[in-house]
Amino acid sequence: MRSPGPSVVLFAVLVSAAAPVDSEAGTAQRGAITRQRAAPRRGLTRSKSPGRLTRPGGQPGSAGSRSLRRAVIRATSLGRRTTLARPEQRTGARSPSDAARRQRSTLKTLIDAGVEPDRLHEVLEHVSLGMPSRASVRKQDDFVVAQPGYVSSYSRSRKSPNWVAAKLTRSDVTGKYSKRLRFKRNPKIPDAWEPASQNDYKGEFARRRITRGHLIGSGDQTADPGSHGETYFLQTNVVPQIYENNAGPWHDFETYLRNQARGRKDVYVFAGGIYGKRPARMGLHRVPIPKATWKVAVVVEPGQAFDSPTTKVMYLMVPNKVGKVRLNQTFESFLIDGPEMERQTGLRFFTSQTEPVRQQLLEQRYRPDVPVHYFSRRKLGEIRQMGLAIPDNVRMDPADLHFRERVALALRKTGGAIARFFRRGRGASGPVTTPPADRFFQPVR
Repeated sequence: MRSPGPSVVLFAVLVSAAAPVDSEAGTAQRGAITRQRAAPRRGLTRSKSPGRLTRPGGQPGSAGSRSLRRAVIRATSLGRRTTLARPEQRTGARSPSDAARRQRSTLKTLIDAGVEPDRLHEVLEHVSLGMPSRASVRKQDDFVVAQPGYVSSYSRSRKSPNWVAAKLTRSDVTGKYSKRLRFKRNPKIPDAWEPASQNDYKGEFARRRITRGHLIGSGDQTADPGSHGETYFLQTNVVPQIYENNAGPWHDFETYLRNQARGRKDVYVFAGGIYGKRPARMGLHRVPIPKATWKVAVVVEPGQAFDSPTTKVMYLMVPNKVGKVRLNQTFESFLIDGPEMERQTGLRFFTSQTEPVRQQLLEQRYRPDVPVHYFSRRKLGEIRQMGLAIPDNVRMDPADLHFRERVALALRKTGGAIARFFRRGRGASGPVTTPPADRFFQPVR
């Protein structure tokens, strides 16, 4: 009789080892082996009693503590996976085809956000440089909200926008719809999220000088009443902002960008707030107060590429704390560089562009050669009442000038009506010098 081959013998040995003699004994043995393997992962050791686990101190571990430990481990691993998917890891497109793919992905996100088909490409222009984060309609703390006038990312936990993006053109800033409106609620934010309300701001100005600060100014969208009214949405375009910041450098930068748009340039704007780990809160809904507000602006000639030599990129970050900023400060004092802006905000800008173009935009830090600042008539009056000195490089906003002053500026003439805006403050002694009109003002086109 032939003896079985080695493969047959090996198979028989494996089968006999895998099949226990007693099913109950085999089940108990497998359970003991499973507990013994799981014990080191949970920080527990086997006790002398069979089937029980003990902590290093000798106390037996209950089923509740084990389930809690599993939940902690599961949450920790989920946090690691979330960290890897954060927008901090994003870079520019690897190739032009990858950039086109990202634009199609952004277009799909806007369609999911409910943008009407006839306004889809108009809204896409606001984020043509890319979204600073992976916002979508499925994330509560990165919830994308698309309006005809801007695109915003809303955070349920912060009850404020993470960022707002908009494109400004000459027609947007020279429209006739510039009336000041009441702040209102955005219907696209669910009521179950308990968003910020008007009552959260009551009494905060007297207590901390907190005002409602536009991220995209109401004067940036004046072409039609719908877009102008959407800038007053309290949840998707407003953050708590101290008065010295809102009416000081922030307003100065807004006016500068509007004048760039009036000069027939395309201005792309990103804006938001930085909150820190434990921000101060206000109101019944415990709305966080940002420790700083930031804005990124890209100014290009119409029809030119973003990597053009004439492109201007500015990064503004203004502290949002009383005593850190003054009303008469100009925005040049708070300009920083691009890598520092990304580090502070945790966002990634210009991700729709290829990586070389993105790095070129980040390395730019444009500063006006001759700093010129536009102040409204109301703001100049407030500065004068506080006894602060008005810098010599100040221009009144052309939109606030009277007809007689516009004619005088167009003819490049000077007079006493212009000189009163350049006094050095109340009670200033000495003669008042009248500067040339073409030095401080531009003729109205």
